[in-house]
Amino acid sequence: MVKTKPLGQVVDKWKSRIPNVAKAYQDGVRGTDNWQSNSLAGEELYKEQVTRAAAEGRRADGIQKVSNEEWKSAAADKGAKRIGAGMTAAIPKFQAGIQAVLSTIEGVSLPARVADPEQNVMNRVMPIVKALAALKK
Repeated sequence: MVKTKPLGQVVDKWKSRIPNVAKAYQDGVRGTDNWQSNSLAGEELYKEQVTRAAAEGRRADGIQKVSNEEWKSAAADKGAKRIGAGMTAAIPKFQAGIQAVLSTIEGVSLPARVADPEQNVMNRVMPIVKALAALKK
């Protein structure tokens, strides 16, 4: 039998770390070098593990472990508190990304509208869709 610390002691330690976890997280991030090359070096393993998890139905298993009410409560309580700060922090990234999208759309030349609505979709919407799809590549 493996001896572990008592549940209460483990939970208390977890709770005691909460006030300091943000700084410890930041220190860890700032002390990391080459995250891109290290992450890319594991690309094949990542693909294998995702494929295995999908084959084993782990996503579905995880989803089934959480009730609709538990999910709603966590999303509404935790998510609502975090989303504004996250959006604020992401403004520069959003601005750069949406600028590329808007520039791509503005760069599409569209023909005049015609009487046939389906033809309008093909002539006027599809060029935008194709341009945005090309942007993603």
